[in-house]
Amino acid sequence: MAHAAVDGARDAGATVVVDPAPADRLSDDLLRRADHVTPDHLEAAQLTGHAIESVEDGLVAAERLRARGAGAAYVKLPGGGCAVTTYGSQESYPDVERLGGVLARVVVHRGRVTA
Repeated sequence: MAHAAVDGARDAGATVVVDPAPADRLSDDLLRRADHVTPDHLEAAQLTGHAIESVEDGLVAAERLRARGAGAAYVKLPGGGCAVTTYGSQESYPDVERLGGVLARVVVHRGRVTA
């Protein structure tokens, strides 16, 4: 069902944001189709095999998700904030507390991330 929704969104020209909950249902095929993936620290740890305890750990996990095919990865950190890897850059946003379906306070524009 998720694949059909992603395909429909892509066909309509929409940007695809995947919140991988529960993480065990996220296939590599779906991850490759995602423009953006937004796991929390527990989901990111499950998806990458890398425990998330710091910003640096979040960046490692985000990069691993990108290496598996996601366009950009936003790992929500355990103490708040977010580690972001997108299109060749890594950033952290310590004051971002929530990133629901819409990426709060993080704007993605033409492959660049700005606060």
